[in-house]
Amino acid sequence: METSKYIEISKKHTFEDVKSFLTNILGYSFHLNKADDYYEHDYELYHYFKDQDYKFYSGVYAEIYDEEDFFIMRLWTDLVNHSYYDVDYQNYTIELFEKYFDAIVKESDPYYWCDPNFEYNGLKREKAESGCFLAYQRFKANMGKLNTYVYTKQFSKYPPTTDIRANLAHHPEIISNNLVVPYIISSLESYFRETFLALFKYSSNKKSFFKKYSNKYVDELELVSEGSVDIDRALVRYMTFQNISAIDDNFKILNKEIKFKNLLHSNKSNGITLISGLERLLNLRHEIIHRSNFFAKYDRKYLDGDIALITEIVDKFYNLLLELNGWAFDD
Repeated sequence: METSKYIEISKKHTFEDVKSFLTNILGYSFHLNKADDYYEHDYELYHYFKDQDYKFYSGVYAEIYDEEDFFIMRLWTDLVNHSYYDVDYQNYTIELFEKYFDAIVKESDPYYWCDPNFEYNGLKREKAESGCFLAYQRFKANMGKLNTYVYTKQFSKYPPTTDIRANLAHHPEIISNNLVVPYIISSLESYFRETFLALFKYSSNKKSFFKKYSNKYVDELELVSEGSVDIDRALVRYMTFQNISAIDDNFKILNKEIKFKNLLHSNKSNGITLISGLERLLNLRHEIIHRSNFFAKYDRKYLDGDIALITEIVDKFYNLLLELNGWAFDD
């Protein structure tokens, strides 16, 4: 689905007028000035994003081209990860340019395909629901990057691991697979941290958190004072999400019904409980990071199984949150 919309602006207005309206009135920020060798045209790129209640996912991008007879503006949001509010602000921007600059919405763009009739048809999310959804989507995107790497990496100068009976510790595929493990765990940790933060921001149980950790976040207040981080993120940033018990304890502060350990114990992947699989993977990550030890048998089958394991854990955890909060599922 293409989200681009294209408008023409009369040259009875100046380029500076267009840019000033975009930045000073509509709140876009200058992103970059780029010469595009492929299309042989220069453009300026602007971006609107407001970090408020997780309403915006990608924000809105605006490219401006200075053509001979008119100015071109192409507005778009992320092709996959866009929200109701992203598309709404895209349309609002077009409406104001139609009103004050006599802009004309065009059926096509001379440089890109666009859809002037594009409309948002997903769920309208905000606050904790939207924050949890964004964390889930970012995890999925991380796994997508990982799968791209796994399915395209090749070591053509070496025989397949299945053809070698000797020690595989120095086989490049085994080394590569081991090096992927920290990324897997980092993606998992990031998912839980961002999910916790989204729930924490709007939780009615913040007092329980303050009572438990009041002596630990004093140093973070300096960051809040400097304005470099909001207070909720400052309080959460030191918490660990690479330990099963810690993840379980953290979420129970907010809602005792979020039982991470129970979820892992009661579900299986490839015949083993999720908790057993995760414990093994966490231990492997520890060996790689802190002892520089690789698992010599960590072939493609092991790696694919661990990617599937982590994905299943996050899927089930996110579905638990949907169920507990009465949120609808829409990926």
